[in-house]
Amino acid sequence: MFDNNGNEKISYFWFGPGEDDEGNPHNGVGSIHVHPDIADFIRNTFSIREGKAVDIIADWVSEKFNVDIDEIDIYPNRKSPPNY
Repeated sequence: MFDNNGNEKISYFWFGPGEDDEGNPHNGVGSIHVHPDIADFIRNTFSIREGKAVDIIADWVSEKFNVDIDEIDIYPNRKSPPNY
């Protein structure tokens, strides 16, 4: 998903069934990268912790696009922790 300026804000990745890097089998993994601006907007709007904010985003993406999400990352990584 992109904002009005064409900047990527949420990315979804699907890794088909197979093995992870350690050789453990899996049935497929869905992963999203959430831009820090989106996580901060949700966190500040509802006065919740960052982990809960990305959970809400993952739930929304899962419902909206009917996809499974197993992993959530904030990307690009922050240079410093947010002010709480």
